[in-house]
Amino acid sequence: MSLGYLSLVLHAHLPFVRHADRPGVHRDDWFLEALVECYVPLLQSWHRLIKDDVPFRLTLSVSPTLLSMFMDPFLKRRAREHLDGLVELGDKELVRTAQCADLHAVAGMYRERFSAAREFFIGEWQADAVACIEPIVEEGRIELITTAATHGFLPGLKMNPNAVRGQIMVALDLYERVFGGRPEGFWLPECGYYPEVERELEREGIRYFFVDAQAIANARPHAKYGVHAPVYTRAGVAAFARDPEASEQVWSSLIGYPGDHDYREYYRDIGYELGLDYVGPYLPRDGARKDTGYKYWRVTGPGENKEVYVRESALGKAGLHSRHFLQKNIDRACELSQWMQRKPIFVAPFDAELFGHWWFEGPEWLEYLMRQTVFDQEAVELATPSDYLDEYPTNQVVELSPSTWGRDSDSTVWVSGRNDYIYRHLRWAAEKIKQLANERAPDNAIRRRAKAQAARELLLAQSSDWPFMMADENTAEYGQRRFREHMLNFLGLYRQIQAGHYDEQWLSRLEAKDNLFPHIDSRYFA
Repeated sequence: MSLGYLSLVLHAHLPFVRHADRPGVHRDDWFLEALVECYVPLLQSWHRLIKDDVPFRLTLSVSPTLLSMFMDPFLKRRAREHLDGLVELGDKELVRTAQCADLHAVAGMYRERFSAAREFFIGEWQADAVACIEPIVEEGRIELITTAATHGFLPGLKMNPNAVRGQIMVALDLYERVFGGRPEGFWLPECGYYPEVERELEREGIRYFFVDAQAIANARPHAKYGVHAPVYTRAGVAAFARDPEASEQVWSSLIGYPGDHDYREYYRDIGYELGLDYVGPYLPRDGARKDTGYKYWRVTGPGENKEVYVRESALGKAGLHSRHFLQKNIDRACELSQWMQRKPIFVAPFDAELFGHWWFEGPEWLEYLMRQTVFDQEAVELATPSDYLDEYPTNQVVELSPSTWGRDSDSTVWVSGRNDYIYRHLRWAAEKIKQLANERAPDNAIRRRAKAQAARELLLAQSSDWPFMMADENTAEYGQRRFREHMLNFLGLYRQIQAGHYDEQWLSRLEAKDNLFPHIDSRYFA
């Protein structure tokens, strides 16, 4: 019998970056890179585990913006083109590196990897990530949950409860239309918790959500079991806290596994190192240099001098690190079982893009960990939050502290001198969408279309990704541009609705460009 539970949680999210009006721009490739480097390798891994009859358990949060991009025909076509290009580049790299055995071996690894990804994702699943996920969910291996519609930073929207409600209800509506039913859990964007948000979740039948450890550390009364057991809020929704010890070893830039010298170096790519006459066809049409995915070096050390990547060594290290991670949690379960009157749960949430994109060997590490946990020991068992609540339905009731999983566990990243101006505009727009939702003026087809598009534009303006980017000098311009673009679209639509005169051609262009949430209803913002 196990002594404790390990709850692995992957949060899969990207902002809505579909630029069909300007194909080939640099930002459009965020989705394609994440798809090929992260999501497809994870899906391949999970299907291998099912084929090998490994009874793993994992919680996966898929944001509605990412889900919308998964289903978009334009991006599916781009995914096919992108994988074809990577395989073609692999053929060229095998020729270019033929005189250097070490580099040639790495080129062969990439060529084989991208070819297998194309066969799996395009050949077997017709570029349909949703169809690929569904059998894993149906097998009971993944507990699928959702998050706010456009990953809005809910503490920044709390002055307008209708804005928070709209973010939640639009997300749940899309989830229900795609997967059927309601999810058990909800990922608060950026783990951004403020008192009372749980009442909105309870109203929609959500059973649990996640918070940062600081929300538990400062809870009133004192949380008896700390982060090692869920607590209930007064609304009756359970909160599971991120366990720093269970997650730090994976994501920390100082002590985390990804910094090991045998792992692949992320920051060197042939897209920046080779001539444009060679790599140009695989770069954005706007001429920006970017990663191609062909990276030949390992971390080696902190300096500029790097050694060639050796795949076998990296995979061997991933196996050692997964055993080390598992043993740490076994030791903690043995220690905590001496005084806890129940089995502890170690909640380890991560951004899904860590696995494969930032940490190339991450999907293999995760697969090794799940196989080792299932077959190599009995002290720790994989479980989802719902599994734990089924076993322990009675939990302590506390008042959680406001917190995020950002720097210092506060809201500084999303509300600072660089970006705080956006919230007065968002408050104004939330009041206007409420006015439109509550009005009893007679509707017609074009008025309903304009109101629906205004709701989409407001949701997109509320994305937490834009203030996050504004806080970073390298991405500030794009974050500012996207926020401004969606707010101006909202303003234009609101004025046309008020006047009763519509630029239908412009409205159609917006509907084609910002085309997520096809069944959105502005009444969600009433």
